Amino acid sequence: MLCSVAKPAPDRGVWWTAVFLALFVLYPLGRLVWISVQGPDGGLSLGAYRDVVRHPLWGEALRNTLLVAVLSTAIAVGLGTAGAVLTERTDLPGRTWWKLWFMFPVFIPSYVLSIAWLQWAGAEGWFNRLTGLSGITDFLGKGLFGIVLVMGVTHVPIVYLMVSAALQAVSPDYGRSARAAGAGPWRSFWSAEFPLIVPAAAGGALLSLAGAVDNFGIPAFLGIPNGIAMMSTFLYQIAIGLGPVAFQQAAALATMMGAAALLPVMAQGFLRRSSRYRIQGAGGSKPLLPLGPMKAGVVVLLAGWHGFTAAGPFVSLGLTSISPAYGVELSWENVTFSHYAALWSSIPAVMKGLWNSLTLSLPTAAAVLVLTWPVGRAWARRRDPVVAAADAVGMLPYTLPGMVTALAMLLTWWRPWPGLPLFQSGWVLLFVAYVARFFALGVRIWTAAWTRLPPELEEAGRIAGAGPGRVARQLILPLFWRDAAAGGLLIVMFSFTELTVSSLLAGAQGMTIGMALFNLESGGYTLESAALGTLITIGCAAVAAVVVGRPLSGVVYVGEGGYRDETYGVRESSG
Repeated sequence: MLCSVAKPAPDRGVWWTAVFLALFVLYPLGRLVWISVQGPDGGLSLGAYRDVVRHPLWGEALRNTLLVAVLSTAIAVGLGTAGAVLTERTDLPGRTWWKLWFMFPVFIPSYVLSIAWLQWAGAEGWFNRLTGLSGITDFLGKGLFGIVLVMGVTHVPIVYLMVSAALQAVSPDYGRSARAAGAGPWRSFWSAEFPLIVPAAAGGALLSLAGAVDNFGIPAFLGIPNGIAMMSTFLYQIAIGLGPVAFQQAAALATMMGAAALLPVMAQGFLRRSSRYRIQGAGGSKPLLPLGPMKAGVVVLLAGWHGFTAAGPFVSLGLTSISPAYGVELSWENVTFSHYAALWSSIPAVMKGLWNSLTLSLPTAAAVLVLTWPVGRAWARRRDPVVAAADAVGMLPYTLPGMVTALAMLLTWWRPWPGLPLFQSGWVLLFVAYVARFFALGVRIWTAAWTRLPPELEEAGRIAGAGPGRVARQLILPLFWRDAAAGGLLIVMFSFTELTVSSLLAGAQGMTIGMALFNLESGGYTLESAALGTLITIGCAAVAAVVVGRPLSGVVYVGEGGYRDETYGVRESSG
């Protein structure tokens, strides 16, 4: 007798998550768009868009943003692709260490890199002191190209990760086939493997373009002091204005920026789904391509690049933080740590920002992991329309520029609803915005974990009579603890150092560590901002060392061999 089994509906947790997304993502973004087209009489009007386009800064901000986006993307694509090929496919010495250098900008906030760049390539920077090339420092420290270079360095890891993943996934059979046809190592790579990673590089380029529109820290630290306007800083200047007209114009500009940022992300998804290049089969070990006599030159070039764009700036940041005064020659006799002491004793905003960031980042990570648990499980087990919609909506705050998300939250909740005076608190508003902003990271963390877990393991617990809660507590969570720890640590780090959202939502009572650093630098406290930036860099580097040293792991299904835990070996055999 044949019978049909109905497809299980999404569990209750998915529906609660959907309610959160509807209330704190869809509704604020919808209200943002509505305010942007609302006329004085309550009807539809495009007057706010017209006023924004006629603004004196519109043309300059648009030109600068397009120029920075294109040039920084070219830098990111060129260096990210070359770095991935060199570290994944060649016999480059010390490939593991070079991988860490290419990944380094991921873990350091872009605004800290901007401050470090000023101490390195600015007029009083260490590069000028060492070389005396003031013309180059003026070009890099004050000009638009400084923003281009720092933005490009920040986005190199995006392209590097995507191309590296594509190279690892390429089957070694392609190279073997080309070599069997008589091609040499490099010719077989360029003809058989490189075309397969072109879509990954193109996808990284599109994400880099979207990131250039999104970034606020780099234009704020390098652009505003030099009178260089970009779209993100232009939106910030409009949004902090007073009155409904300023809010309406800010909503119009935010809507245009959101649409501009979504287009390359949507194009990247379309490219990934419809590319005519397909990677067939599983990746495997491949013979490394010989660099030959170019090896020494490649090492020197890599060392020079990373030294100029990473090591030099952050060493300069540390040296500036222990200098007695800005621009004074540093020696062993005048080294001082008074600027570090001043952060705790003389600048209350720093301690307030540190406390607020800590009390925000830890609950944010916990809330994101709890909210995204059912979505990650459902996305790995079944992809019905409700789960797909929740995942798509959850991606919006992470994909859209942070300024757009922050402004949507501000325009929605700055007047508290009856019975909801809680949102008058800057802390609560920031917390909700952070959870929405990093929701997509939580989904990806749990989806990766649930995908590795064989469904038979969960079903065995149910057959033994355990309920869903007991199965999760006693069977699933012990296997996922490293995913939760490493993923939660990343969310804590990203939310702790966040600046874009907090620049609009923090206020005096919701001061964050990012805003404290921004206020120090813009207020002329250069030595104190260098000290705080150095501490943030050390903290982020420590988190990166933990995450990289103990990567996500868990149960992996190894076919007929059984279930294997990456830490403790085979736990159960199916033979």
